[in-house]
Amino acid sequence: MSSGFILVLRGLRRAWFPAAIVFLYLYSFPYFEHIRSANELPRIYLTMAMVERHAFDIGPELAAYQPTPDTSQYKGKLYSNKAPGSSIMAIPGYAILSAIEGSHPKLSHLFFASRLAGATVPSLLFLILVWRMLREVIPHRLSVQRLVFAAYALGSMAFIYGTLLFSHQLAAALIGGSFFGIFLYARTRAGP
Repeated sequence: MSSGFILVLRGLRRAWFPAAIVFLYLYSFPYFEHIRSANELPRIYLTMAMVERHAFDIGPELAAYQPTPDTSQYKGKLYSNKAPGSSIMAIPGYAILSAIEGSHPKLSHLFFASRLAGATVPSLLFLILVWRMLREVIPHRLSVQRLVFAAYALGSMAFIYGTLLFSHQLAAALIGGSFFGIFLYARTRAGP
């Protein structure tokens, strides 16, 4: 066999595990239109309002799509009663979707684009840090690294919240990423 082919095989052998994790995060899309996800809809509507109208009230979005009970009223206007962080993170997904589909995209597409940008991508980026941390803490034990990584990535609430537009996993990724960043910085400064 040629050396190029062997290198490709080695690369595939190393890449199957992270590729499987990414596939599962991207492929999982729990969406049931009639449930009217009270936790996600206000966030999606806020994203739409910020991009389309440069506003924070979500009344027009509620009227255009479907109502949700998770709103707050102030001076006759309806607002999302959720913290705006995940809505802000979802802006790139919504902007790309509206550029492709135009105004008033399908609700299922809004869910997918918002979840992807606001939850899944930050979760996958955090998983890169988790993997790096495991390589530092458990060196030379690939099977143990993979087991712990898979337990966190697929066997904890990180997987569920990493595929839904809730703020739980985004907060975990930001806090955990800060901790891992400080840990890895301190470790490199201290030396082996």
